[in-house]
Amino acid sequence: MEKADKEEAGRAAEAGRDEDAVVAPEGHALRLSYAQRRLWFLDQVDAGNAYTLPVLVRLRGEVDPEALRAALGDVAARQAALRTVFEERDGEPRQRIRVGAEALPRLRQAAVTSGELDKAVAEAARHRFDLAAELPLHAVLFGLQDRPGEHALLLVLHHVAGDGWSLPPLFRDLSRAYAARVSGSAPELAPLPVPYADFARRQQERLGAEDDPGSLAAAQLGFWRKALAGLPTGGPLLPRRSGRPTVPGRDAATVVRRLDARAHALIVDGARAEGATLFMALHAALAAVLVRAGAGEDLAVGSPIAGRGLDGTVDDVVGFFVNMLVLRNDASGDPTARQLLARTRETALDAFAHQDVPFEEVVGALNPVRPPGRQPFTEVVLALQNNARAEVDLPGAEAGVEPLRTGTARFELLVDVTDDHGPSGAPDGMTLVFEYRTSCLEAEFVEWLADAVVEALRATAAEPDVPLSRLPLPEPPRRADAARDAVLAPTPTAGNPADSVLHREITAVWSDVLGVEHVGPHDDFFRLGGNSLRAVRVAARLTGAGRTVTAAQLFTSPTVAALAAELERAPAEAPAAPAPIPRRPRIPRQPGRGSRTDVPGTGRTDDPSQKEVPWT
Repeated sequence: MEKADKEEAGRAAEAGRDEDAVVAPEGHALRLSYAQRRLWFLDQVDAGNAYTLPVLVRLRGEVDPEALRAALGDVAARQAALRTVFEERDGEPRQRIRVGAEALPRLRQAAVTSGELDKAVAEAARHRFDLAAELPLHAVLFGLQDRPGEHALLLVLHHVAGDGWSLPPLFRDLSRAYAARVSGSAPELAPLPVPYADFARRQQERLGAEDDPGSLAAAQLGFWRKALAGLPTGGPLLPRRSGRPTVPGRDAATVVRRLDARAHALIVDGARAEGATLFMALHAALAAVLVRAGAGEDLAVGSPIAGRGLDGTVDDVVGFFVNMLVLRNDASGDPTARQLLARTRETALDAFAHQDVPFEEVVGALNPVRPPGRQPFTEVVLALQNNARAEVDLPGAEAGVEPLRTGTARFELLVDVTDDHGPSGAPDGMTLVFEYRTSCLEAEFVEWLADAVVEALRATAAEPDVPLSRLPLPEPPRRADAARDAVLAPTPTAGNPADSVLHREITAVWSDVLGVEHVGPHDDFFRLGGNSLRAVRVAARLTGAGRTVTAAQLFTSPTVAALAAELERAPAEAPAAPAPIPRRPRIPRQPGRGSRTDVPGTGRTDDPSQKEVPWT
């Protein structure tokens, strides 16, 4: 740990539960949690608005804009994540929690007609945050000119400051604060038992250092090395669009399917009969369909987990707690649906028992091939969103909450499932949203995939002893072919000789940041030990030396020769700082604690971590 981090940890320990003291004496900033680091880096490589959470609240009745503005400030006062900015120092992110007037979220007001509302909301929902200078909550109150008494409140929350489970406490606090403000008083919002900054510090302490053999980090990384060894590069093979770009675009489209209450109950009951959960049944059905599509039999699917624990200490906290797991499913040997569900259950339980180590640490330890513009290991992600629904109660107005989508894809294929329950808790239907990158996949294929998953869920629950090859699934438009559909790699670009000034500058910075004595012109940055934060650090140093470089360029041009060729196409700018930037040692990262529940008779854990989807 760096000296600065030791001093910071000491200040935090002395501060205890006093949040402002934990955060920041004037002039100091805190390290990010590991979930925050992941989102901050994605923002650095230009993820656009893929990692924002827009929510629309339709209001009918009297709304007091000034009371609403004050209530937003009250919520931010309690929820420090909403008044946090993220600064960069030599490629290293730090968070600073603002106080005073600069900590107040802005509420913009706009007057539109009912016919203009949808377009205005869609434009505002695509707000792009400047995390270094702007609070991560964007609020707009639309008033309908042709419908007096009707409003729409749009809140756009950057995921670095909140996840799906953050919405209920966010709107609960907002409702309480607004009720107090319209009555002319200040709200009484109790301090959080564990503020987010305190939680992040405890995360780091709990995991320990990955180079300590006795640490939790080392133990869990050992599991993931074995679990993901030999995994096919690029994840499941999908029948991809011809003429697709090497670096996939982020434009998204969606296909939606709905299962009624009867089918929902059948699937849940079938899973429970095998000691499994709804999430495991969804995963097994998706695997069966991928096999039918020609994706292979060694299938890696990403799965976001909540990471909030079961003790309730952070249930009221707005913040980003999510981690990503890679679940590797074995569909070889034409298993029956029952056998595949058993394998899926085993895989899930093992993964959930080792969910604490952050995804970035797993990537760093295993150092997989990183296709540009893609998540390592797999671009197929399954998420079950069964967290509590957000509700708004503003005195004098009827309110309805509508989560929105930005039209920007996070992954090549995201299967996003929401399950509903009636007043008694009985299954009341499921909605399956298949979000995909239009630059990679054809709409015809995703339409087929959606239909096939629905049929697989029904068929495997009704007849669990049918082999996968005999499931009554529709035939795909075409099956994936390795020669045609493999993930594309960038084509090397010719440039100046390897001993040019530019090559030497890049080589020197890489050698310094990576701690590697020799860097060849065609050595891959990530194979030499590079990671996302080191990419940001390299970009910061080269930019400081007069070369305009982004971290994203190291993913598309991961060798000295390729990066030099790319930079040669853009003129160098005058150095922002002529003095060299001193080398700083890497700061070890540690993850947050996940949530688990005992599974009777197994001595292991179930997957309550699947109780929410972080990005939708």
